[in-house]
Amino acid sequence: MISLMRPSALNLPVSRSRAGANRALELLPSNYAAREKLANVLIRMGKFDEGIAQCRELLRRMPYHAPSYLTMAYAMVQLRSFDEAIAAYQQAMRLHPSYSVDGYNAIGVVQTLQGRFDLAAASFQKAIDLDTAHAKSADLLYKLSYALQKLGRSAEAQRALEEAKEGAMASDPKR
Repeated sequence: MISLMRPSALNLPVSRSRAGANRALELLPSNYAAREKLANVLIRMGKFDEGIAQCRELLRRMPYHAPSYLTMAYAMVQLRSFDEAIAAYQQAMRLHPSYSVDGYNAIGVVQTLQGRFDLAAASFQKAIDLDTAHAKSADLLYKLSYALQKLGRSAEAQRALEEAKEGAMASDPKR
């Protein structure tokens, strides 16, 4: 049997998380873990501006906290503040280079949304080059193929798409 819940009931755990994080910050304003949790909860609630404000406050106190840049970048994309989001992803990658594959992937997606397919293709290619474990190569090649197709570079797009298919088949033994 399917149970339909009121939207407010679905948000109850998020609301409680928000209240708990707010209370922790009242007691210890410098508690970065509570501020980070509050930012994440606000963003899950769709309160992107408030989440960004919490990230900025955390970064004011801890400018080297790379996860806050990622959280803030995600919220900025939701608000269509694309250039600011790209800058936040870049800062996260500078602080924590292991975020680079995901960071360049995210930047490529943002640039695709902007219609900047040449930059998107370059970002996806950087992510592919950095993905030495080939864990995300098939997805990245597919996205690169899309950007190249939009640029009218059909032959290159087709090659990237074929590589993506080969990679996906190689990683899935059921195929």
